[in-house]
Amino acid sequence: MGVRVSDRTNACLYCSTTGIAFGPVFASSFDANDFLDWYRNNSVSDLRDLTPTELVAAYAKWQTRQVVA
Repeated sequence: MGVRVSDRTNACLYCSTTGIAFGPVFASSFDANDFLDWYRNNSVSDLRDLTPTELVAAYAKWQTRQVVA
């Protein structure tokens, strides 16, 4: 199993209470923040409460959303 540390080209979500990372790896902190903003605008649940399957589904939905300019 490989373990990677987040760097300038990779960003991850983490729980500020436990310090544990979870979810997908994003290409940038901009993408991670965009996902968080999108999720907050579309759901009332806490991302930390999602099952891994639900988190993957939310991430996939965010990736395929229609961006209106």
